[in-house]
Amino acid sequence: MDRLPLEIIQKADKPIIGYSDITVYHSAWTTQKLPSIHACMSGTFTDTYEDWQKAELQMMTGNIPSYRC
Repeated sequence: MDRLPLEIIQKADKPIIGYSDITVYHSAWTTQKLPSIHACMSGTFTDTYEDWQKAELQMMTGNIPSYRC
């Protein structure tokens, strides 16, 4: 984390999507006040349920779904 180029992350102004192994990147994006999505990586879309795919696509386009438990 100490070596991540935060100024480059801020200039890129792009969200990231993933989980587990990219937790440190989620933290870096948060410190730069940029969105990140803790979810299945887009490369796994072919192996996920259609509802998950739709929800992640909505999040990536700025439409944050709400859930009630």
